Amino acid sequence: MSKTKYSYLNEDRLADVIRLIAVLGKQSKYSFRTNDGITTELNGIPKSAKTWKEIVEDHPEFFKFNKDKSAIVLLLRFLNKEDGSEDTYEPLTIDQTQKLIDQAITLHDKQIARYQRNNFKIPLWAAIITAIVTIAVSYITFSSNKSNNKEILNKLDSLNKHVQKIDSKQIKNIIDTNKIK
Repeated sequence: MSKTKYSYLNEDRLADVIRLIAVLGKQSKYSFRTNDGITTELNGIPKSAKTWKEIVEDHPEFFKFNKDKSAIVLLLRFLNKEDGSEDTYEPLTIDQTQKLIDQAITLHDKQIARYQRNNFKIPLWAAIITAIVTIAVSYITFSSNKSNNKEILNKLDSLNKHVQKIDSKQIKNIIDTNKIK
């Protein structure tokens, strides 16, 4: 039951909305349908949600609940209700049903276009986050290595002093002994 601004982009959502419009718009003695009634009539649950109620909650542009939220009616059918009747609403004509389906397709296409228009931001944000993390890791590594670097520099200095103390004769002896081996 996720209310997102891209609800039509859920896999198979458009097909489920069209199926629900077709069922709720047709001639029937019942205007309001329960989730179980719709599931029975359509031979199954929706493919893009767990229940038909979730689809209705995500798409108030087409559907409406009754007062206790136990049954669903097509919004346009509800607005075309007969005078004096509380439970029955005029079924939609084929043209009205087709216009609602066309509107669902148009909304789906617009959401795809909006999503694709904003799609370039994903790699941009990924690059920015990667740069920030890299800089942070480099700083932390440099900071933690400062103390280690001082120790290494001290050892190198003492080694350099030791090397300077060795006279040239000792160096020549070391080289000559290594040549023999």
